[in-house]
Amino acid sequence: MTTAPATLTRVHRHRPEWPVAVVAATGWVALVAAVPVDPSRLLRGPTEHDATALLTHAAVMSAAMMAPLALAPAHELAVSSLWRRRYRAVALLLVGYLGVWVAVGAGMMLGAPRLVLLVGAVPAVAGAAALAVVVARSRDHLVRLRRCGATRPLALAGRRADRDCLDAGLRLGARCVATSWAAMLLVMTQGGVLVVAAGTVVMVLERRGVLRPERAARWTGAVGLLAVVVTAGSLPGAAVLGPPTDPHAGH
Repeated sequence: MTTAPATLTRVHRHRPEWPVAVVAATGWVALVAAVPVDPSRLLRGPTEHDATALLTHAAVMSAAMMAPLALAPAHELAVSSLWRRRYRAVALLLVGYLGVWVAVGAGMMLGAPRLVLLVGAVPAVAGAAALAVVVARSRDHLVRLRRCGATRPLALAGRRADRDCLDAGLRLGARCVATSWAAMLLVMTQGGVLVVAAGTVVMVLERRGVLRPERAARWTGAVGLLAVVVTAGSLPGAAVLGPPTDPHAGH
């Protein structure tokens, strides 16, 4: 029977990327914990438009959705670093990687409410879903997907090693944005925890090679359909098909 200390030792030795999993799990705990407080969060994103709140939510969503995609690169970076620098390397990679995604996610979350006000909730989500499917089916997407986890030699110690690890995170984030921006836009536009979870599963399975490109595109379409259905079912009829109307118009 394997003891808990033995398990922890094995994880420490062979899975040095475990802090990335902790960050992802923390993001999911934060997302799910908001549902009992505000049940609408299961089907819709936050309704507040405060920049600080949106930035915080973008950070939480980036941690929950995008940190799992960094597990394999973090493992490669850790095992290629000096033993005493393993966790430092992973932490710097994660700072750079999530920094890119938080900036992109915040921009998406600031723009999505304006798009919804302009064209309506369902058209905005449907447009984002169609765009995600088109991108998932493109040849360029497959090329970017293959390059997303590419690594390069790193310095072993000192400030140069720190800089290389941070730079690796920034580069990984930029490649990941180029690969997954359309799927992330769909999820950010819809915003509900249910759609966030479905989109994350598809992206993780695609990145790990479990879903072939054609199947990944079909499953992306399924997530888009779910997003449209959930959006249509969770909003008042007047807000579903078009932008809100002024109740005082014509008076």
